[in-house]
Amino acid sequence: MKNAFLALLAAAALILAPAMAQAGGGTKANASITVVNNTGSRLVVFLDQSQANQTTILTLPAGTTVDANVQGNFNTFGGRTVDAGGSTTFNGLQAGNHTVTAEVITDTTTGGVTTTTSGLAGNTTVHLNKGQHRTVTFTGTAAAAPSGNITP
Repeated sequence: MKNAFLALLAAAALILAPAMAQAGGGTKANASITVVNNTGSRLVVFLDQSQANQTTILTLPAGTTVDANVQGNFNTFGGRTVDAGGSTTFNGLQAGNHTVTAEVITDTTTGGVTTTTSGLAGNTTVHLNKGQHRTVTFTGTAAAAPSGNITP
């Protein structure tokens, strides 16, 4: 009887092991944030920038022409361009606080020449639990820093 009980216990452990492993602990990077652009213009979004990079983005004056230098900073900082009505998802995030920074980018065409300029930038802090997915929807215009609404 004792051997039968041990065999049953061992079988139960084998059955439950995958479920326990999935529940897991630790800080697996399996959370995500989707950024939705409801500004009506293009948006450049950044995730978790250093304080220096964050300052560079937030202090870029509205109306600045997006030249090779500004575009280079966007690229170096890992900026993602999101068209009006579009979205992008940052995957593989750990639980904790994340800062999403957004800046509206507008195009103006005069005499057949298109000039791209920056708007004001704004940021939103998003708290993620392990494995959680949240959506940040940005609204606003180039004249006002975009604001983010976080769901769920």
